[in-house]
Amino acid sequence: MNYPQCVVIQIVSIYSAYTAGITCYECSSGIAQDCLLSSISCTYGLFGCMKATIYSGGIDKFGNYMNQRDRTMAMYRGCAVLPIAEADRCQQFSILGYRIVTCFCFNDFCNGYTPSKPTFVVVLSVIFYLAYII
Repeated sequence: MNYPQCVVIQIVSIYSAYTAGITCYECSSGIAQDCLLSSISCTYGLFGCMKATIYSGGIDKFGNYMNQRDRTMAMYRGCAVLPIAEADRCQQFSILGYRIVTCFCFNDFCNGYTPSKPTFVVVLSVIFYLAYII
């Protein structure tokens, strides 16, 4: 092989890794169904993963939101053109008694279900706070 062919092969091999992009779950589900069975590759840069969930109610008397799986009406996961490049974020709004939560992210399979568990630091902080009050 001569030098120009080697350079072309190196450039193609370097940029082929970027064309694959990131992999996101792609599915939609109805009431209280989880849908993590299929995935799709998204073009990195303009696209990322998104997850949109519609909840029925879930607002307590103080105006706080509660994400409960039994209140899930529908869910969509897939690729989307992201509103802000390189920024993981969530947004929500309420309309006609339904709450819509939409999250955007940039990592492989980041639009999956991740249960929130209290960390040791949070639990320890609550214990110290309660000990201080009492």
